[in-house]
Amino acid sequence: MKYWKDQLENTEYESVNDVNTVEGIILDHNRLNQEIEDCFVAVSSDSKALLNELQKPPVAYDEQFLKSPEYSEAASHVMDIYLEVHEHHRQLRRMWDKRRESLKEHLHLCMFDQDSKQVIRLTRDDKKRL
Repeated sequence: MKYWKDQLENTEYESVNDVNTVEGIILDHNRLNQEIEDCFVAVSSDSKALLNELQKPPVAYDEQFLKSPEYSEAASHVMDIYLEVHEHHRQLRRMWDKRRESLKEHLHLCMFDQDSKQVIRLTRDDKKRL
């Protein structure tokens, strides 16, 4: 979680003015999102599987029920951890969305800057020809 938060709070891209470099940073940002989502899906799946196992009814054996250990406390603990992970996932998602918007705005500014410089260069070239 700390690694992902650090990546999402990183604003070093603000000093980059090259359009291709910013586009590369956006691709890295999208890969980070995929990594976060993949991990969350894996944790969710594992949590559900574990909860299902912990909540199974006692097993019948030769018409008698074997005494099943009490797992309600363990199931409650697993659920608490899952809810905590879910909340962290929501926080990371908000951070990711915010940084995505910031990166898109920065890309548009870089593109505007690049286009402006090209127009100025063309205007100067035209003045020299006259």
